[in-house]
Amino acid sequence: MTLSKGLTVTVGEGDGTTAISFPSLRHVMNTSWRENASCADLPKAVFFDYQSGTTENKRQTVALAMETCKGCKVRSQCYEFSVLNNEPFGIWAGTYPNHRKRLFRQYKVTGILEPQEVA
Repeated sequence: MTLSKGLTVTVGEGDGTTAISFPSLRHVMNTSWRENASCADLPKAVFFDYQSGTTENKRQTVALAMETCKGCKVRSQCYEFSVLNNEPFGIWAGTYPNHRKRLFRQYKVTGILEPQEVA
């Protein structure tokens, strides 16, 4: 198996095997940035279970998650990781799944990760 530049993996070089294209997983390899994330000491429910409870509870949970992400020193790494992995759940780097899904689709077409909007 040979990893070529870009988004293609070629299996069985020279034997006529067709290439399989998918996003490179290089960004998955190093996740040491997570140790420095502002969310590391908060309950994961703040970021993954923000849609349950009363309306006021949801609002407070989302506000806490967004405020935590806003001040995080590894927000850009989290953003890149979550978009390129097309994370289907939770709040990552202040983004929701539907936002990341749109960004991932765009990345697949253009090969360019849109810069994160700073709020």
